[in-house]
Amino acid sequence: MRYALWKLDPAREDDRRVAADLYETLYVERLNITFRERLRELDGEQTLPEPSGILDVPEGVKRYPGTVEELLAQVEAGLAQLGN
Repeated sequence: MRYALWKLDPAREDDRRVAADLYETLYVERLNITFRERLRELDGEQTLPEPSGILDVPEGVKRYPGTVEELLAQVEAGLAQLGN
């Protein structure tokens, strides 16, 4: 709501600040790209906080000899088999 109010009237500085605080909290907790984009829009080029809970890439993926596209194709094929 605060974001929408600020978009309607950019002079509403209090709404911008509250919306930025809320989007920062949501971004850090949920790693949603929309939250990151809104936060950047609200706060300009500020350094965004590092998100918590990012998992390391599994060793098997790191050692995969093929391309990213080949790996994704294998993942998609596996998911298709699970769906049948």
